Amino acid sequence: MSYQLTHDPDTVLRLLDKATVPRAHRYWSEYEEWLSQGGIPLPLDGPDPQRLEREWRDVQIESVKWLRERHRDEADMALNTKLNDAQFSELLVYLQQLRDWPQAAEFPSMDKRPAAPGWIALQVK
Repeated sequence: MSYQLTHDPDTVLRLLDKATVPRAHRYWSEYEEWLSQGGIPLPLDGPDPQRLEREWRDVQIESVKWLRERHRDEADMALNTKLNDAQFSELLVYLQQLRDWPQAAEFPSMDKRPAAPGWIALQVK
């Protein structure tokens, strides 16, 4: 786990998921434990937000590629596919949104990230 300082001395940014952790948050104790074990928060002028956002995007693409590959393999073998046609289309649209994310006007704003279809989290790898 890594953290980055913010302009508010009572708030840090958890880099794993870009969650803001204020002093009163339940994760503040994890932050303090991390500090006590030698963790050093990144300074305010830390990593380039665009680079971090591209890294997030790359992880998201890699995390769903298996669904696309499984569906294509099942279709090629003329098997019943686990995804229906609408889900497969949604998956392809999501992948394209991720690819296009760095060119979006809102990039690298985390709250404007492409959202994965909810059913993806229910798929068993």
